[in-house]
Amino acid sequence: TLPPDEQLVSGGLSLVPTGEFELVFEAVQDAGTVEVSLTDESELAVRSIGGQPRYSVAPNQVRIDNAGSTADYEVLLPRSARHVRIRVGDSVVFTQQDGSIMTTAVPDAAGRYVLELVGLRPTRPTEPPEP
Repeated sequence: TLPPDEQLVSGGLSLVPTGEFELVFEAVQDAGTVEVSLTDESELAVRSIGGQPRYSVAPNQVRIDNAGSTADYEVLLPRSARHVRIRVGDSVVFTQQDGSIMTTAVPDAAGRYVLELVGLRPTRPTEPPEP
């Protein structure tokens, strides 16, 4: 059962991110990309191309159940969003904070950031595992 403030959605969704917002892909995939485009719209939109993941929507977070998927995803991210993180599993792979972008991806000619869902690296150092 879901908490009372969470709902499931399939296909795609759009919402207005407020405060700190997080988009979470629950698993690394064997294939697939996340294409992030900055927009002048106020809504963040995410949709799956070639798959039907389940989206869990909660305040300040959307979780994408992508385990076993090879789908691609399109994310339209408002430039005006104050703080948005994109995570794959436990790794933060894209952060937009107050107009600054932190990611290992380089924008393409159209300004899109294409994140590979295979072997993604975190955008910040992570602690080594305990011996």
